[in-house]
Amino acid sequence: MRQHQPWTTAPPGLRPARCTSDPNQFPSFLRFDREASNAETFREDFICNAYLSAGGCDLTQPLESAYRALVIHDAREREGNAGLNAGFVRDNAFLGIVVVTDEEDGSVRDCRYAESGVACDDATSVFDAASTRWASPDLARRFYDYVPGSAQDPTWPIDRYIDPTNPRRGFTSLKPGRPDLIIFAAIAGVPIHPPTRVNGSTTEIDWNALLGANPDGSDGYVGTSAEGPISMRQRNMAPACSTRVVPACRREGSTLATTCDPAAQYFAWPSRRIAQVVRRFDERYHNGVLGSVCRSDYAETLTRVAERIQSRLRSPCLLQPLETAPAPCEPGDPRRGCARLTRCRVREFLPPGVTAEVCPDARGRTPGDHEAQGTPASCLVRELALPAGEAPPARHEGFYYDTRVDPRRPDCRHHLYFTPGGALYPGATWALECVRSSRYGSW
Repeated sequence: MRQHQPWTTAPPGLRPARCTSDPNQFPSFLRFDREASNAETFREDFICNAYLSAGGCDLTQPLESAYRALVIHDAREREGNAGLNAGFVRDNAFLGIVVVTDEEDGSVRDCRYAESGVACDDATSVFDAASTRWASPDLARRFYDYVPGSAQDPTWPIDRYIDPTNPRRGFTSLKPGRPDLIIFAAIAGVPIHPPTRVNGSTTEIDWNALLGANPDGSDGYVGTSAEGPISMRQRNMAPACSTRVVPACRREGSTLATTCDPAAQYFAWPSRRIAQVVRRFDERYHNGVLGSVCRSDYAETLTRVAERIQSRLRSPCLLQPLETAPAPCEPGDPRRGCARLTRCRVREFLPPGVTAEVCPDARGRTPGDHEAQGTPASCLVRELALPAGEAPPARHEGFYYDTRVDPRRPDCRHHLYFTPGGALYPGATWALECVRSSRYGSW
């Protein structure tokens, strides 16, 4: 903040009047509570903290910025954590990391921040314009002209941010045992219409076509958009512009410029590293979202981020099946004897200050039965008995165990759902408490 103050670069008239020039005006991170916060005020606070316009550093490090804020400075909410960002990452909450950029990630290896036990070759001399170690004398092109993994590559390996073989490393280390609660999204330098492929009933990004199958990126996507030539290929210089590579995208609806001046036709550089991180979250956890910064409207990308969160809220995937037992059906129901109940119960823990009065039968609730002094009130959620593979009855509220294939997560066959009228109280959390059988009895 002290190096790149938003108030020194924001164009006239775009900075909210309530922002001061005091770096200490705001806390370490902003909070928004839908019951108590004003959305417009929150928006202005965000602009005060983040809006640099075109006045930021030419060498951007979004991956490393998020990594240092969340991992290096330990933003988790846990006992004894006295870090400046402590409390930002709550164990029971979703964590959404959203990168918005029109450039490539240039997260430079600075060995002061190396992982314990991981060798580090410091690359901070890449910022020295006089250094001859790097791929180009042009400072900006040093992050586009190198061969990934070569001696001229100044960046941290992608494994630093997400390692598919080790969820205790990188961003996924912030949610021990629950990496699926982390969503990584980017509105970045990628084609407005990236190459896609059909996977069953869904259409998804064809990552190999976009980024290439070769580790050096030499076979990345090259094509033509309605706005002009585009490319995601590493080291793909623009034939008519010696200062840049072929753009990943050009402003949606714009006309191809005959000059290299970006003001004539806004464009974005290829954000290959950021797309690689999204790809790993997408392929490993189905929690990666990628959209083009060249679009005139980001609603579609942000909607997909919301859908990822909602899919986790509506359909928690269980790692193994739950034990069930036959349950009686209602009188006159021809399915008598087919419906089953789990040997589990769902407990809804209410926010501080909220009492069990919000546990009515109409929500499929009864007041909890084991509150102790100083602990949050809770509700017990009614379970709806279902025959295998069937939907819940419409006239009841609560939760139900569903073994049908969820098209959003075809790899998972065991889900817990809340009915529309039985959704969690705002700010509440829930826990699944089960009894299991063994040869020694139940536990």
